Amino acid sequence: MSSFGDFIQFILGIETAYAPGPCDEPLDCHVINCQNKNFENKPIKKLLYFSIYYIVNDDAFKIAANTWRNDLNLSDSSTTDVCYISYDVKSEPQFKSAWTSIFTLANEGNYLVEKGSLFTHASDSIKNSGLEFKEIPDDPNADEYEKGEATLRLDEMKQLEILPWSKSGQLWLNGCNTAIERYGWTPAQVFADRQKVKTYGQVGFAYFSEKKETYDRFDSWGNDPLYLRAYKRSDNVRQGEESTGKAIPEKEFNPR
Repeated sequence: MSSFGDFIQFILGIETAYAPGPCDEPLDCHVINCQNKNFENKPIKKLLYFSIYYIVNDDAFKIAANTWRNDLNLSDSSTTDVCYISYDVKSEPQFKSAWTSIFTLANEGNYLVEKGSLFTHASDSIKNSGLEFKEIPDDPNADEYEKGEATLRLDEMKQLEILPWSKSGQLWLNGCNTAIERYGWTPAQVFADRQKVKTYGQVGFAYFSEKKETYDRFDSWGNDPLYLRAYKRSDNVRQGEESTGKAIPEKEFNPR
C-alpha cells in the first residue's frame, strides 16, 4: 500500500487485521481498532498503544502481551481515536524495524503514543548487555533481513527513533533486570532519557505467572491471563529472605 490513508482504508471497520503498510513483510503485525476518525469542527484525541513481543514456540511472550492489551480496556469515544498495534519479532533487526514502523505509523497518522510495552528477554551482568533476541548467523543461507547480533545494546537503544509520546505517556520494559544498573547504566533509564517518557522496568528476574500480584505457576498455555514480571522467588530471593511469591513492584524512571 502506498500511503497511510490506504492502510487505514484497509483496516477500517475490521476489529482485528493483519496489517500491510506499516507492517510490510517480513514483519508480522496486528492492528486493532485504528479508525483514523476525523469529525469536522470537533477535535479528536488520537492515541496509539503498542506492544513488541519476542516469538517463542509456546507463545508465552505473545500471550503476556495480549493480557497487557486486554487489561488496558481500550475504547473509542466521539472525541477519541484509539489505535493498538503489536509486533512479533525474533531478531534484533526485526525489533528495530518494528520500532521504526511504530514511529512512522504514529507520525503519519498524527497519533500520540500513550503506552508501549516490550515483552523480551534481557541480559544481566555482562558488559554488552541489553534486550535479548535470537542471534541469526551471518551465513549465505540466512535471510538478509534477519541477520544480526542477539543483543540490542546501549548504543543502539540511544539510536532508536524518538516516538511522539503524549504528556501522560508510559513505556514498560518487562524483561529481566531492566530496572537494575549494570556497568553504570540501566535499560529503563536509557529508554526514559532517549524517549523522554516515563519508563518502568523489572527489579529482578521476570517470570511468567497466571496471576498478576502473586506468582502462580502455569500448567499449560491457554486463554488464561499471563503476566511477565519480577516476583519474590527463586533468583530474586537472597539468602535468608523468604520466598513469598509476591510481585516486586516495577521501578519508575523519569527522563533526565
